[in-house]
Amino acid sequence: MNPAANREVELLRSPLLSEIKSVAHGFSTRGNDRQAGAFGGLNLARLGNGEPLAQLRHNRAAVVAALPSTRSTRWKSAVQVHGDQVVQVTAAAGLSIKADGLWTTDPGAAVAVTIADCLPILIANRTGTAIAAIHAGWRGTAKKIAATAVQRLRAAGIAPQELVCALGPAIGPCCFKIQREVADELRTALPGQSGIAPQQEQDNAGSDTTSSLKWSADLWELNRTLLEGAGVPPESIDTIRRCTCCDQQLFSYRRDGDAAGRQCGIIALRGR
Repeated sequence: MNPAANREVELLRSPLLSEIKSVAHGFSTRGNDRQAGAFGGLNLARLGNGEPLAQLRHNRAAVVAALPSTRSTRWKSAVQVHGDQVVQVTAAAGLSIKADGLWTTDPGAAVAVTIADCLPILIANRTGTAIAAIHAGWRGTAKKIAATAVQRLRAAGIAPQELVCALGPAIGPCCFKIQREVADELRTALPGQSGIAPQQEQDNAGSDTTSSLKWSADLWELNRTLLEGAGVPPESIDTIRRCTCCDQQLFSYRRDGDAAGRQCGIIALRGR
């Protein structure tokens, strides 16, 4: 059975990554068969809410099948812990690795991260021989995981100037309102960055004279700055600015709570 036959899989593509012919990639959506209740479509993470494991495997296989020329490729993801670990894997790797970034040179491994508001980052070198998938929520952003990924690839002999990066759908600054404590942690870790902004918001009573200071964070801007600071050329960074909280075609934990499934960012080397 072709997994994609029963479930239409829409993958959002980065124009910059699409120029690398030996790399296949995409950012998934909820799918077109959204149902009432938990998950509501093409969920790609084990959430413990009762969705059958067989359905999860089916969904992941459908996404891999939607990647062109990757028929023998296997889904590879990690147990995400909001850290800064970036681990090299092969097609033989298990799924119990605790990390928020995976990279590979193995055409048999499609590396993926799952998200429902956090930022997925996909990376490839221009010769199409190495790829990475990174999960960057605000904690991972504060720990500079995007820069760590570039450093891991540099240590493997791949210069930052050779990299192309795509920042996928995430909660946008329009919806990502954060507490002062979170803003302080981000500002301490990332001083001087423009992606952390104070906002004056009217209180719930609608008073014109009473307001409180709120904060917002732009995960796209913060991680773009980290990548540029690590040596990736600005023109080699692509951004798909679709807010997961605003866009009903995407899963969002902030919008839907425990009923939210997970979409993914996934990247693979095409079979040769």
